[in-house]
Parts: sequence; structure tokens; C-alpha cells
Amino acid sequence: MKLVVYGPARRLGLVQDGSVIDVSGACAKQLGEAQDERRPYEMAAAAAPEELGAFIEAGERAIEAAQRGAEYVMQRAGERTGLSGEELVFPLQDVKLHAPFAQRCRIMMAGGNYVIHSAGMSRSGDGPAPTPQELYEQSRQRGIWGFYCFPENAVGPDEDITYPSRTDRLDYEGEVAVILGRKGKDIPADKAAPYFWGYLLQNDISARTTLPGPDHPQSSFMRSKNFDGSIAAGPYVVVGEYPDAQDISWETRVNGEVRQQGNTKDMTFTFAEYVEYMSSDMTLLPGEVISAGTTAGTAQDSSELIATEPGKPPVRAPEKFLKPGDVVEVSNPEMGTLRNRIVEKT
Repeated sequence: MKLVVYGPARRLGLVQDGSVIDVSGACAKQLGEAQDERRPYEMAAAAAPEELGAFIEAGERAIEAAQRGAEYVMQRAGERTGLSGEELVFPLQDVKLHAPFAQRCRIMMAGGNYVIHSAGMSRSGDGPAPTPQELYEQSRQRGIWGFYCFPENAVGPDEDITYPSRTDRLDYEGEVAVILGRKGKDIPADKAAPYFWGYLLQNDISARTTLPGPDHPQSSFMRSKNFDGSIAAGPYVVVGEYPDAQDISWETRVNGEVRQQGNTKDMTFTFAEYVEYMSSDMTLLPGEVISAGTTAGTAQDSSELIATEPGKPPVRAPEKFLKPGDVVEVSNPEMGTLRNRIVEKT
């Protein structure tokens, strides 16, 4: 099943045969026409809610209701309009898709979670570089780390990302993320898999800068990871397509050039380990998101170090970093292509 958040009201849609089917409206039509339900809209609002977070919280019955509604509208109903004459089916290319996040959710982003990415990030130009096995062992020993992002900052597929004024090195990080489907606290890693509800693509846009600024070296509220457009997501949330969270691939392109090819099997810490870590003493809720982190091929980990002023550390060469006019695509065969263009700040 492929789900999207679409349109001005940010309703939940099911993607099928190049069309977006309104989930709650289709459910109401099926209930009213096929089951003679006297209050079909009210029942549909409970069985297959129009908002993604409420839909996830409704559990398996919501998935079943969405599938029944879509099958009825597309194959058995006499017409594809709702009980009150509203449109229920739209060509996919004609609808506005949003980042498919629940209205209220925490987005938990893994940091330094791919050894081959960490290897490039740790290059300093001094001494021999550690081997991948040494980096893996060091990462495991240091433990899990990461940061939060916010759905209010998110953009969806084919939306522009404004180049922030706080940086002169804007980077891309293609990622796969899992959406949680259950409420839980103190969840052991070996019990985490049933909490995995769906998967989506993300692009963690990062402000890596050589500019002087006001950020305190001890704590800067992760401003490098949080600004308008700092996270892109979509187009689809896929449900029931991947039996193994640790075997999902993706690819990142910049202006058509392949920059990243990754798979969740190479994560230093698994999704299950992140669930255990994040749920310790804190309740996780349906609709919350945990990102895998990114693999090698970002501008930061693949760019050469260049000298600056005497006595100052080298910086990354600027050529591979994003610039206004660049187009970034993160893709997966099931989750689609998340495409965004970088634009000048006005």
C-alpha cells in the first residue's frame, strides 16, 4: 500500500494505478452504498481517518477499511464521486503532495550511523585514516547519537528549498525512515519490529558552514539541521511492502548525477536499537519517525580538504555542495522519487 498526504486540506490518499483515492471519502462511499450505513461519514472518520496520524493510530482496521473503500470506488461503484458528489479520485500528477508526516510527531534522526559516511566525515588530513572496522567498533563503543527535526520545517516532493543565509556549504543526505505504528515505552530491541508501520524517503538538508556565526560551540539547538526546508520527505509512505527493515535501498542524485547508493543493512545501529534507545523512559507514539541516517556520498564526506588561512583548520572544497538551481532526487522503487530544487533566498 502506498499512501500520500495531499491537497489543501492535507488529507490522506491511497495511490493506485496512477491515481490518488481519498481514503476517508472512499470508505464513506463504500459504507453508505455497499453496507447501507446510515451515518457513513461519521463511521468513515473513525474507521479510516483523513489525517495520517489518526489513521496510523486506528491500527489494522484502518488499513482494511482503506483497501475496501479503494476497491469499491475503483472497481464496483457506478461512479467515482462521493456520497455528496465530491471528487474522490484524482490523477496523481495533478495533486499537490505534502511531506507525509503526522500532524504531531517527533522526527528522530540518527547521526553518524553509516561507517562509510563517518569515514569521510572524520578525515582531517593528519595521520592515517582508521579502517572501516575500526570506525565501526569506535562507533559502537561511543553509542547511539542523533538529533530531532520538526515537521513544521518539512517540505514535500517537488517543493523548492530556500538556500539559508547561515551557511556557505549546503549539503544533502538521502535517508530511509521508519514510521512507528504503536505506542510504547522501554521497548527492547528484540521486541521492536511490530512497532514498524511504514517507510518513507527523507532528505536531511544540512547547513555545514565556514561562515562566522553566533552559535555557541557547546549547544546551538542543532540549527545546522533545523530551518525552513531543512527536511524533505515523501512522496509515498509504503505499508506492508518490506518484511525486513534492515534491507531497504535508496539512491541520491544531484542534477542527475548519482551521489549516494545506500541500504539499511549497513546501519551501524539498527532501527530496533534506536527504538530501544529512544523509548527508554520516554513514550513513543504512533506516527513518530526514526531516520536511518545517511550513507557515503554527501558533499561533506566526499569533498577534498583545502587550506584556508595559516593556523586555521582546512575546510571542504565547495564544488559538490548544493547551490541555487541544483535539483536533488532521493529515490526508491516503491517509495518513489523525492525531488527538490534549491532556490535563492529572497
